[in-house]
Amino acid sequence: WSTAMDYYHKALTIAQEADMKAHIARIYNNIAVAYYRINPNTAIEYLNKSLEINQLLKINRELYLNHNNLAAAHMRLEAYDKALENALMAMHYINKEKNADMYYFMQCNIGSLYTQIGNYNLAISYLEDARTHFEQRSNYAELITLNILLAEAYEKAGNTTLSSQLINYIDTELIDKINNAEIESN
Repeated sequence: WSTAMDYYHKALTIAQEADMKAHIARIYNNIAVAYYRINPNTAIEYLNKSLEINQLLKINRELYLNHNNLAAAHMRLEAYDKALENALMAMHYINKEKNADMYYFMQCNIGSLYTQIGNYNLAISYLEDARTHFEQRSNYAELITLNILLAEAYEKAGNTTLSSQLINYIDTELIDKINNAEIESN
């Protein structure tokens, strides 16, 4: 980690001296990602610096990454409202036709956040929409994660029958279609 930080700061110095704004923003984003798990507040500081530059440059992909990473950092701090705000902002910078998987992946995140803040109907709506997309793509790993999130949302909404059916569906239909120990353990 410390070696990576040394390289990031050396790269930042070079980019600043050359006034390479897009590179400066990307380096800030990368530094933030390195801080994400150990110090989300520091990650947020770097992400805001990156976001400010990318807003001036109007680089949609980078703005998406900034908002997505801000959402993740705020989730680590359990600041779900701010996380949701950033996740929704990230959606504005995704071209649904060109980046469908990324678009629906964000819908998973948004659905999960709506579950965290107690808006189960919106959570279920976002998650069901994403599930339809990943079913069409036969993306079983994402489907397992989605069904877990959906089961949680349905359970919290009081529909334990549907929640149990979703978990059973994972166990009987999906789990054998992947070979990923981490997802299987979830």
